[in-house]
Amino acid sequence: WAMNEIDNPSAEKELNERLAEVMRIYLKLNSMNSHKMNPIPIFKYNKR
Repeated sequence: WAMNEIDNPSAEKELNERLAEVMRIYLKLNSMNSHKMNPIPIFKYNKR
């Protein structure tokens, strides 16, 4: 639910207390683990 809500917000602007708590938890965990989802930087060396 939370991932879908971020991508396509529902027409309801205010979430009830539980849904707001779920959204806070999701955003916290998502930001803490975002480094795991980003690609590893690769050094490209062109020898000429």
